[in-house]
Amino acid sequence: MGLSREEERALQEIEEQLAFDDPDLDALLTRAQPEQPAPERKFSMGLAAWWVLAVLAYLVFVIGLVMTVATPPEGACHGGPCEQPVVPKIGQIM
Repeated sequence: MGLSREEERALQEIEEQLAFDDPDLDALLTRAQPEQPAPERKFSMGLAAWWVLAVLAYLVFVIGLVMTVATPPEGACHGGPCEQPVVPKIGQIM
């Protein structure tokens, strides 16, 4: 999208004022090379494979941790179905 005539005129005035106020900076900016495109990022299949492996290992760890915490210890149910512990209500403690 191009600049309007008014915007081009304002930009020209800013450039002239800069050249007047700081000639060294103006010379540096005038000699600057045109913008170079940013370097392309290369997608690495090896790095992606390591990330997938790390996520899978994390999931296995979390599932194992949940299973360990959620499973009652061996022999806690005495061979039958495990019953939930009875938690007394606040008024029944006495």
